[in-house]
Amino acid sequence: MPGALSMGMGPGILLAVLVALPGAPEVLDLGPDLGFDEAMLSSAIRTRRPGWPDTEHTVKLRALGGDAISIDVAGRHRVVPTSGLSGEARARTVALTVVDVLEGLSLAALTPEPPGPPVRLPEKVISVPPPVIAPDGLEPTLLGAVGGPALVGGVSAALSGSITEELRWLAEVGVWTGPSGRARGVAVSMIDVPIRLGLLLRLRDYGLELGLDGVAIPRFVSATPEPGRSELAATDRALFAFGVGARVAWATELAGPLALVLATGVDALMSASAVEVEGTTAVDTEHVRLWGGLGLRFKVRS
Repeated sequence: MPGALSMGMGPGILLAVLVALPGAPEVLDLGPDLGFDEAMLSSAIRTRRPGWPDTEHTVKLRALGGDAISIDVAGRHRVVPTSGLSGEARARTVALTVVDVLEGLSLAALTPEPPGPPVRLPEKVISVPPPVIAPDGLEPTLLGAVGGPALVGGVSAALSGSITEELRWLAEVGVWTGPSGRARGVAVSMIDVPIRLGLLLRLRDYGLELGLDGVAIPRFVSATPEPGRSELAATDRALFAFGVGARVAWATELAGPLALVLATGVDALMSASAVEVEGTTAVDTEHVRLWGGLGLRFKVRS
């Protein structure tokens, strides 16, 4: 009876019957001399892939000289070494590779999910503060200068310090030979001691300084009679001149803290008066004095 026949069949025989049924897909294409039969191979595959046969692809197996078996599935080719194996052991080795190839085909068939919209992170604006330029410290300066229209010359020593990054204060004192002259047998000479207090605007990008200061000039006048005027005695007196001054200075750094300074300026002097001897002018002091100088500046690091 058909029922009694079905109960007596093993799994391998049942699979062979199903494969041989009309209309069943040809899943295995086995060549000769493989060393195992279709039932052994299907049983071994089912231990790894319980739903077998569950593929639309034909698995083609061919013996390669008795030591290897080739597997071709849907354009994929693998070779399995089987030297020293036979029967079920050989079938199990080949089944492992068949399952790996079929699972690889299943993974390749998966369609990746389309990427979602791009995630835009909020932009973070990082503000970089401008570099902080520390104000320069104290700067002593020694300057040699000449001026006119009456030819005068001397030296001055100055000290400046920072108020802000660009603005500085200035204090300066000098010793100049003042104008000299002669009248009625009397030689007249002067020593000027200009004292300045002012402000400097430092333009770092150009190496320039612009200055404006107030100036006070004590003048020490000496009148010396010539031999022909022995009846006169030598006299000394002090005069004062006041005014305002403007300057421009340019500096370039030398070695270490030293810098070379080139400066020029103009002074407008009030309270200047001529020096007379017996009604005759011996020295006519200036109301406007132009001057220029060259010197060295020393920067004291703060």
